[in-house]
Amino acid sequence: MKKALLTISALLFVSCSPISGIFKASEDLSFKGIKYVTGWGSEVPVKMGEYKSSIIMENKKTLLLKITKTGQTNPSEIRFKIPKNTTLPEYNGELKLTAKEAKQNYDLFAQVDTEFRSSSQMHGTESCTWESYRRVCREICRIENGRNICRDECFNETITHHGSQDVEYHYNYTDREFNINILTPGTEEVVGNFTGNDHDSDKVYDYQGRCY
Repeated sequence: MKKALLTISALLFVSCSPISGIFKASEDLSFKGIKYVTGWGSEVPVKMGEYKSSIIMENKKTLLLKITKTGQTNPSEIRFKIPKNTTLPEYNGELKLTAKEAKQNYDLFAQVDTEFRSSSQMHGTESCTWESYRRVCREICRIENGRNICRDECFNETITHHGSQDVEYHYNYTDREFNINILTPGTEEVVGNFTGNDHDSDKVYDYQGRCY
Protein backbone atom coordinates (compact mmCIF):
# COMPACT_ATOMS: atom_id res chain seq x y z
CA MET A 1 0.00 0.00 0.00
CA LYS A 2 2.78 2.46 0.88
CA LYS A 3 4.42 2.01 -2.50
CA ALA A 4 1.22 3.09 -4.25
CA LEU A 5 0.46 5.94 -1.90
CA LEU A 6 2.87 8.50 -3.29
CA THR A 7 2.95 7.82 -7.02
CA ILE A 8 0.98 10.95 -7.79
CA SER A 9 2.95 13.05 -5.31
CA ALA A 10 6.21 12.06 -6.94
CA LEU A 11 4.99 13.16 -10.33
CA LEU A 12 3.63 16.49 -9.23
CA PHE A 13 6.47 17.35 -6.90
CA VAL A 14 9.13 16.58 -9.50
CA SER A 15 7.38 18.59 -12.19
CA CYS A 16 6.95 21.60 -9.82
CA SER A 17 4.23 22.98 -12.09
CA PRO A 18 0.43 22.80 -11.93
CA ILE A 19 -1.50 20.15 -13.86
CA SER A 20 -4.52 21.86 -15.45
CA GLY A 21 -7.82 20.10 -15.88
CA ILE A 22 -11.54 20.01 -15.08
CA PHE A 23 -13.22 19.31 -11.74
CA LYS A 24 -16.78 18.00 -11.78
CA ALA A 25 -18.92 17.94 -8.65
CA SER A 26 -21.92 15.64 -8.95
CA GLU A 27 -23.48 17.20 -5.84
CA ASP A 28 -22.83 20.13 -3.50
CA LEU A 29 -19.56 19.45 -1.65
CA SER A 30 -17.90 20.92 1.41
CA PHE A 31 -14.14 20.52 1.91
CA LYS A 32 -11.99 21.43 4.87
CA GLY A 33 -9.95 24.56 4.37
CA ILE A 34 -7.24 26.23 6.43
CA LYS A 35 -7.64 28.99 8.96
CA TYR A 36 -4.21 30.55 8.94
CA VAL A 37 -4.48 31.48 12.61
CA THR A 38 -5.95 28.28 14.04
CA GLY A 39 -5.01 25.78 11.30
CA TRP A 40 -7.34 23.29 9.62
CA GLY A 41 -11.02 23.79 10.18
CA SER A 42 -12.64 26.35 7.86
CA GLU A 43 -14.97 25.09 5.12
CA VAL A 44 -14.57 25.38 1.33
CA PRO A 45 -17.97 24.85 -0.37
CA VAL A 46 -18.13 23.65 -3.98
CA LYS A 47 -21.54 23.67 -5.65
CA MET A 48 -22.59 20.94 -8.07
CA GLY A 49 -21.13 21.74 -11.49
CA GLU A 50 -18.01 21.78 -13.68
CA TYR A 51 -15.00 24.01 -13.03
CA LYS A 52 -11.58 24.84 -14.40
CA SER A 53 -9.05 23.52 -11.92
CA SER A 54 -5.46 22.43 -11.31
CA ILE A 55 -3.46 20.21 -8.98
CA ILE A 56 0.09 20.51 -7.69
CA MET A 57 2.20 19.24 -4.82
CA GLU A 58 2.37 22.30 -2.58
CA ASN A 59 5.15 20.54 -0.71
CA LYS A 60 6.22 16.93 -0.21
CA LYS A 61 3.28 16.21 2.08
CA THR A 62 0.38 18.25 0.68
CA LEU A 63 -1.58 17.85 -2.56
CA LEU A 64 -3.27 21.12 -3.50
CA LEU A 65 -6.42 21.26 -5.64
CA LYS A 66 -7.39 24.70 -6.97
CA ILE A 67 -10.92 25.24 -8.27
CA THR A 68 -11.87 28.41 -10.16
CA LYS A 69 -15.52 29.31 -9.83
CA THR A 70 -17.42 31.63 -12.18
CA GLY A 71 -16.82 35.26 -11.28
CA GLN A 72 -14.17 34.32 -8.74
CA THR A 73 -10.86 36.22 -8.87
CA ASN A 74 -8.86 33.85 -6.69
CA PRO A 75 -9.40 30.07 -6.92
CA SER A 76 -10.66 28.06 -3.98
CA GLU A 77 -7.85 25.98 -2.44
CA ILE A 78 -8.39 22.44 -1.17
CA ARG A 79 -5.55 20.51 0.44
CA PHE A 80 -5.09 16.78 0.92
CA LYS A 81 -2.43 15.63 3.38
CA ILE A 82 -0.08 12.81 2.30
CA PRO A 83 1.00 10.22 4.92
CA LYS A 84 4.57 10.32 6.20
CA ASN A 85 7.28 7.67 5.92
CA THR A 86 6.56 6.64 2.34
CA THR A 87 8.78 6.17 -0.70
CA LEU A 88 8.26 8.16 -3.90
CA PRO A 89 7.70 6.06 -7.04
CA GLU A 90 8.32 8.12 -10.14
CA TYR A 91 5.50 7.53 -12.62
CA ASN A 92 2.50 5.14 -13.03
CA GLY A 93 0.41 4.09 -10.05
CA GLU A 94 -2.44 4.85 -7.69
CA LEU A 95 -3.07 6.94 -4.60
CA LYS A 96 -5.79 5.98 -2.12
CA LEU A 97 -6.42 7.98 1.04
CA THR A 98 -9.18 7.86 3.60
CA ALA A 99 -10.76 11.10 4.74
CA LYS A 100 -8.89 10.73 8.05
CA GLU A 101 -5.51 10.27 6.33
CA ALA A 102 -6.10 13.19 3.98
CA LYS A 103 -7.53 15.40 6.76
CA GLN A 104 -10.54 16.03 4.55
CA ASN A 105 -14.27 15.35 4.50
CA TYR A 106 -13.93 12.79 1.71
CA ASP A 107 -11.86 9.80 0.67
CA LEU A 108 -9.57 10.24 -2.32
CA PHE A 109 -8.61 7.79 -5.06
CA ALA A 110 -6.22 8.91 -7.80
CA GLN A 111 -4.73 7.18 -10.84
CA VAL A 112 -1.76 8.32 -12.90
CA ASP A 113 -0.96 6.77 -16.27
CA THR A 114 2.20 7.78 -18.14
CA GLU A 115 3.10 6.94 -21.73
CA PHE A 116 6.62 7.34 -23.11
CA ARG A 117 7.15 7.54 -26.86
CA SER A 118 9.74 8.76 -29.36
CA SER A 119 9.49 10.33 -32.80
CA SER A 120 11.31 9.04 -35.85
CA GLN A 121 14.78 10.41 -36.52
CA MET A 122 14.93 13.74 -38.33
CA HIS A 123 17.68 15.44 -40.34
CA GLY A 124 18.38 19.10 -40.88
CA THR A 125 20.73 22.07 -40.75
CA GLU A 126 20.81 24.39 -37.77
CA SER A 127 22.62 27.59 -36.86
CA CYS A 128 25.56 27.30 -34.50
CA THR A 129 28.50 29.24 -33.08
CA TRP A 130 32.15 28.45 -32.55
CA GLU A 131 35.01 30.33 -30.96
CA SER A 132 38.57 31.15 -31.92
CA TYR A 133 41.26 33.15 -30.17
CA ARG A 134 43.79 35.72 -31.30
CA ARG A 135 46.66 37.41 -29.53
CA VAL A 136 46.10 41.14 -29.17
CA CYS A 137 48.69 43.65 -27.97
CA ARG A 138 47.95 47.25 -27.09
CA GLU A 139 50.15 50.10 -25.98
CA ILE A 140 49.17 51.26 -22.51
CA CYS A 141 50.60 54.49 -21.16
CA ARG A 142 50.73 55.53 -17.50
CA ILE A 143 52.31 58.36 -15.51
CA GLU A 144 55.01 56.90 -13.26
CA ASN A 145 57.19 59.17 -11.11
CA GLY A 146 56.19 62.14 -13.19
CA ARG A 147 57.08 60.45 -16.47
CA ASN A 148 54.81 59.06 -19.20
CA ILE A 149 55.72 55.36 -19.49
CA CYS A 150 54.24 53.27 -22.34
CA ARG A 151 54.32 49.48 -22.49
CA ASP A 152 52.73 46.78 -24.66
CA GLU A 153 50.17 44.66 -22.81
CA CYS A 154 49.00 41.48 -24.55
CA PHE A 155 46.05 39.16 -23.99
CA ASN A 156 43.98 36.49 -25.77
CA GLU A 157 40.79 37.85 -27.33
CA THR A 158 37.82 35.51 -27.92
CA ILE A 159 36.12 35.76 -31.31
CA THR A 160 32.64 34.23 -31.77
CA HIS A 161 31.81 32.97 -35.26
CA HIS A 162 28.29 32.19 -36.52
CA GLY A 163 27.73 29.30 -38.87
CA SER A 164 25.63 26.19 -39.54
CA GLN A 165 25.90 22.46 -38.92
CA ASP A 166 24.23 19.24 -40.02
CA VAL A 167 22.19 17.55 -37.30
CA GLU A 168 20.22 14.36 -36.68
CA TYR A 169 17.73 14.29 -33.83
CA HIS A 170 14.51 12.88 -32.43
CA TYR A 171 11.96 13.90 -29.79
CA ASN A 172 11.08 12.03 -26.61
CA TYR A 173 7.51 12.59 -25.44
CA THR A 174 6.03 12.05 -21.98
CA ASP A 175 2.23 12.04 -21.75
CA ARG A 176 0.66 11.90 -18.28
CA GLU A 177 -3.02 11.41 -17.53
CA PHE A 178 -4.42 12.22 -14.07
CA ASN A 179 -7.76 11.01 -12.71
CA ILE A 180 -8.75 11.83 -9.13
CA ASN A 181 -12.04 10.67 -7.62
CA ILE A 182 -13.54 12.27 -4.52
CA LEU A 183 -15.54 9.64 -2.63
CA THR A 184 -18.10 9.55 0.14
CA PRO A 185 -16.08 8.26 3.14
CA GLY A 186 -15.98 4.48 3.43
CA THR A 187 -17.76 3.91 0.10
CA GLU A 188 -17.07 3.73 -3.63
CA GLU A 189 -19.56 6.53 -4.37
CA VAL A 190 -17.89 9.18 -6.53
CA VAL A 191 -19.13 12.67 -5.67
CA GLY A 192 -16.40 14.65 -7.43
CA ASN A 193 -13.76 14.06 -10.10
CA PHE A 194 -10.66 15.82 -11.42
CA THR A 195 -9.20 14.92 -14.82
CA GLY A 196 -6.10 16.54 -16.27
CA ASN A 197 -3.06 15.86 -18.38
CA ASP A 198 0.53 16.94 -18.78
CA HIS A 199 2.65 16.70 -21.94
CA ASP A 200 6.41 17.15 -22.08
CA SER A 201 8.83 16.87 -24.99
CA ASP A 202 12.63 16.78 -25.15
CA LYS A 203 14.77 17.20 -28.25
CA VAL A 204 17.59 14.66 -28.31
CA TYR A 205 20.52 15.08 -30.72
CA ASP A 206 21.81 11.85 -32.23
CA TYR A 207 24.47 13.61 -34.34
CA GLN A 208 25.85 17.15 -34.55
CA GLY A 209 28.29 17.90 -37.36
CA ARG A 210 31.08 20.41 -37.33
CA CYS A 211 30.08 24.06 -37.17
CA TYR A 212 31.23 26.02 -40.25
